[in-house]
Parts: sequence; C-alpha cells; structure tokens
Amino acid sequence: MHRPGTRLLLNLAAITVVAILVAALFAARRTSTPTATSSGSALVLVPARLPSAAVDVAYRAQLTLTGNRTPVETMWVSEGRLPAGLTFHFESRTATVTIAGIPTKAGKASFSISATCLGTQQTGQHVEQAYAVTVATR
Repeated sequence: MHRPGTRLLLNLAAITVVAILVAALFAARRTSTPTATSSGSALVLVPARLPSAAVDVAYRAQLTLTGNRTPVETMWVSEGRLPAGLTFHFESRTATVTIAGIPTKAGKASFSISATCLGTQQTGQHVEQAYAVTVATR
C-alpha cells in the first residue's frame, strides 16, 4: 500500500525530469545555431594608417569602410580631434570619409573614427579605429 502523496511526488519528479530535458534541448539548439553577428566579415577601415601632413600644404586622405553587410549609417570622429585646419566629410553613398584641408599647426593629432551600419542588434555592425596624423613644419 502506498503512503498518501507518494503518487504526487512521483508525478512531480517526472515533470521535473522532462523540464530539465526540454531546457537542455533548447540550450543545445541555441548554441549550435550561428547568429548574424558571428557570420560574415568584420568591418574594417582602409587604410589602417594615414599619411603625414605639413603646415600650410594642402592635405587629403580618404578612408573606405569594408566588410559591411548592410548600408553604412554613419561615420564620425569618436575620440580626439583632427589636426587644426582639417575637416571630416562622410559620404554615405560610397562608405568613404575624406579628411582634407590645410593644416595650420605642427604636432601630432590622435583620434578615433567610428562607423555604424544599419540593422538590428543582431545584424548591425560597428567599428572604431585609432588614427594619428603628424603635421610637420614646412
């Protein structure tokens, strides 16, 4: 003869085992399915280094974003400053940035450029790359 509640305990134990197996199945399925952020190539700004400049001499450098799976939303100077006299122009149609102008002060300017592509948290991409431009006296 069974004690009262034994059948209830056995049913609860069976339900717990099933719940653990279902949770393990979903966890295994989730980790084996690649996500959009892990596939494809990473964003890269090309070139990796910018040329030096000289005071009172026209300067022009172009950076291109590669590896994007979706359209480029924006690119900007995210840290630091460009050398005095230079400007930053982002062209969304071609995913390029032009840094141009006439440097007015000698020295080294360090800055970072960031880029973001359109998309959700799973498909959107972001990159930040450090640069430096040394401006020499003429």
